[in-house]
Amino acid sequence: MSSLRSKNGGQHSMLKHILTVIQNSVQRSICLDAVTYSIGRSSYNTIVLEGNTLSRQHAILLRLPLADGSYRYRLIDGSVAGKRSTNGITVNGRRCQSWDLQSGDLIIFAEAVQAIYQIQA
Repeated sequence: MSSLRSKNGGQHSMLKHILTVIQNSVQRSICLDAVTYSIGRSSYNTIVLEGNTLSRQHAILLRLPLADGSYRYRLIDGSVAGKRSTNGITVNGRRCQSWDLQSGDLIIFAEAVQAIYQIQA
């Protein structure tokens, strides 16, 4: 496992960011490490989801650097061009356009499509 050296010379372990997609009672876990991910029903997306209530490009995951050398992901409703999804996204029961994800967050993309975001050491 790789690590980063912090400003004070100590080691900062890299954490694993995992998105577990649950669709029709089937789970698949995706280890997140890229800067951006597009999510939707189009085959052109990085993370392809199935469902008639999903937009072709439903959401974006954007990696944001933190001061300590680690990072977090922000979930943004819609496409890179700024077009919002038709049915929106919900995180922890709250409808939102943008959300800085925390470990354990429950994301609802559509009626039968959800995901859990986790950070693991």
